[in-house]
Amino acid sequence: SGYNVAIGLIMAVGSFTYGFVFASFATSIGQPGFYQYFNLAQTGPGSKYTNDILGAVNALFFFGACVGALGGGPLANKIGQRWSLITAATVSIIGGALTAGSVAIAMLIVVRIIQGAGL
Repeated sequence: SGYNVAIGLIMAVGSFTYGFVFASFATSIGQPGFYQYFNLAQTGPGSKYTNDILGAVNALFFFGACVGALGGGPLANKIGQRWSLITAATVSIIGGALTAGSVAIAMLIVVRIIQGAGL
């Protein structure tokens, strides 16, 4: 039915959002300006620190996604499916905005967890 197709398309947007969020950040860390802004070394002894930071940023995004996935069911039972989806979308939007506006590595790490939790 048309209703089922509409629901399927809405759910597909969720998958697209996940891929877009992950891919857009992956392309950001490929830009030289990213390293300059956060004062991260690309070569030499400081590059290990840079790799550790980038690994943490990406891993904690997935940690946030796990937290969001595990909390989504109980939240939906408590406040309803519609409101739990609205809450997740709001958290994702806030996380994305804060990720884009990060001014320090510590902020970037924390908001990537929030961004992941919204997915």
